[in-house]
Amino acid sequence: MSDSSLMVFNSFGAGPESTTTGAREFMFFPRKQSLSYTTVDGGLLRIELSDIHFVMDSKNSRFTTIEGIEFSLAQSIDPSNKGGLEILSSQKLFLDLGFKLGNAPRVQQDRKVYFQDKYAATCELLNSDIFDYTADKYNPKFKFPSDQELGQFLKLRCANLDISSIL
Repeated sequence: MSDSSLMVFNSFGAGPESTTTGAREFMFFPRKQSLSYTTVDGGLLRIELSDIHFVMDSKNSRFTTIEGIEFSLAQSIDPSNKGGLEILSSQKLFLDLGFKLGNAPRVQQDRKVYFQDKYAATCELLNSDIFDYTADKYNPKFKFPSDQELGQFLKLRCANLDISSIL
């Protein structure tokens, strides 16, 4: 199963990776085994990830639309704007892993992460609650092989979330 993640990778110029690169990660639910893309007129790239359709302008590598998601994009990319992409609301449950300089946000086990449902209710957890670091601490595995298993976990830990789409 695809983990349905979207990573926004930033490079801020020459220098050590720990200060000149950064990443912002999101995961979308329910997860589906789907990832495809097509080009459309005008230099647009249409990407389909887990039944979410993203349209990106290939000339400037900026999203123009994300179906079912209201978002904002920063005009410039720098470490202070957390990758430049913010999800304001979504019709799908998603996990915001945040932004991290130097490597992927999921690498830091004690990092706070947030699930958000279509009603904007949120639930704070730690990466270690949802990722397994035993096999590879730099590429942790999502603990829940199915969305139904994730749903059962979220029922207990995040009772305020609407998880009906993954049960």
